[in-house]
Amino acid sequence: MKRLLTMTSLLALAASPALAQGMSSGSMSSSGSMSSGSMSSDASMAATNDYSVYFGFDKATLDSVAQATIDQAAAAYKQNGGGRVSVRGFTDSTGSSAYNQRLSERRADAVAQELVRLGVDSASIDRQGLSEAALDSTGKGQPQAANRRVDIAIEAPPPPAPVAMAPEPAPAPAYTPPPPPPEPAMKKEPEGNPFFPTINAFYGYNLGDGADNDKNSMLGGLNLGFTYGLGSIASLNLQQAGFYNFLSEDNGFGGRTALGANLNLGFADLVPYIGANVGAIYGAGINDSFFAGPELGLHLGPLNLKVAYDIPFNRSLDEGIIDTTLGLGFRF
Repeated sequence: MKRLLTMTSLLALAASPALAQGMSSGSMSSSGSMSSGSMSSDASMAATNDYSVYFGFDKATLDSVAQATIDQAAAAYKQNGGGRVSVRGFTDSTGSSAYNQRLSERRADAVAQELVRLGVDSASIDRQGLSEAALDSTGKGQPQAANRRVDIAIEAPPPPAPVAMAPEPAPAPAYTPPPPPPEPAMKKEPEGNPFFPTINAFYGYNLGDGADNDKNSMLGGLNLGFTYGLGSIASLNLQQAGFYNFLSEDNGFGGRTALGANLNLGFADLVPYIGANVGAIYGAGINDSFFAGPELGLHLGPLNLKVAYDIPFNRSLDEGIIDTTLGLGFRF
């Protein structure tokens, strides 16, 4: 009996490490692997996007709990719009270091492959087996369920570089209609008082006078004119010339007094005109007489040029007097 009790005690001592391993490993799934789950609370995972997938003792296969955790990680990756994914595999300290290194790599590969299957870009996954480099360690050779895991860390992608805002287009300039075409130059209206005087050099060529009306003579002197504008197209003028009659039978002084009416044909400062005169001519060497006749003239600014043909009533048409004046006129 004493021998039986001794053997029973030895068997109990031998079974205690295996019992301890089973107790520390947690509950087993139907496939024999550890039940998997995240070590972080839901609030922590949402804040840090860190997930932990747990494995059974000496296992690198995924059970339903591990699968659910990986599903959450893949969904977070997609919600983030991508980013780097860190997959780190760990083991407990049971077994040799070389074996544990290979096991940690197999666990990391299993999680990474499932992430890829769920739509995570394989190029964004950085996987690594870290063997026994876990934080929860109770000594070499002691099984630790918390160390048999793979940690998944999802880094949010960097924010996109700020897009340089295009400068606001400059406001369109206000439409300015083109200036109207210039109006055709109109006949110049008189400015202010329509009355203006002129002073001119006077020259005349007398085609016939004297006893036989066959003696030509020349007339030279000054002519004063007084013009009154009638709007822009017509004017009246009064002219008084004083001259010296030379090359005649009886040289001497004489005069010409005329009243005329003109029709303006030009525009602005260039105004040609036509008109008619009636008046009287008298003096030494001339048979005094009334006359009538046409005239042509040009106003070029203040400059006045005029040519008239006076036909004395006591002569024939071809025995008139050609009168020319050239001078200045000033409106006031």
